[in-house]
Amino acid sequence: MKFALPVAILAVCVSTDCFAQTACGRAIMLAGQTITQTKNSTTVVENEVRMKKMLEQECAIDLAKERDTQNFAQKRIEARNSWKAVKPDMIACLDDKLEINGLTVDELISKAVAPSDKMLADYRTDCFNALRKQGM
Repeated sequence: MKFALPVAILAVCVSTDCFAQTACGRAIMLAGQTITQTKNSTTVVENEVRMKKMLEQECAIDLAKERDTQNFAQKRIEARNSWKAVKPDMIACLDDKLEINGLTVDELISKAVAPSDKMLADYRTDCFNALRKQGM
């Protein structure tokens, strides 16, 4: 007597956000279509269920990585926009100060560092004082 894997198990696998978006989700869906075994052969079904769980975990990891990438890209955009408000004289001064440590403002932007970041506090203070002395 043959039986199909219960739909509930497949439904759990396809309920994640990343299901339709990743190869993991498509693999889970395809694996679910081929499971039909004899009633006495539950080991194959159990192995298939384990495989689906592993695929779902991989899918969750992929989704988390994608979210991290998207969040970082958004932070970089925000950093770039915040740097647009900084006066060119201040950026030039910060670039000069950062060059001592092998950095540039553009590199900071690519690393999603905004001008208000705490790591730049001393640089900002030095540049503010230097520019004030120059009358800028």
